[in-house]
Amino acid sequence: MGQKFRLIGTISASTMASYRYKIKIIIMKLSILPAALIALALLAQGCVSNKKFNDLQTNYTDLQTKNSELSKKYDESQQGLS
Repeated sequence: MGQKFRLIGTISASTMASYRYKIKIIIMKLSILPAALIALALLAQGCVSNKKFNDLQTNYTDLQTKNSELSKKYDESQQGLS
């Protein structure tokens, strides 16, 4: 163990600062990597084909029309009961 301490003791301050800087860069890269992977996964799953989007939009429009028709029928039946 004494040899390791002597070896470290011979490293200059500028070399030690350079090592610390490199370690900080590695830590920063490792901390950015998970965030980048999560963002990539969200973007990859967020895409919808035009055909599927148009089908869903048509379905939504049909459901809105049916809902408004049912609301009118409900109002008419409520007035008929009064």
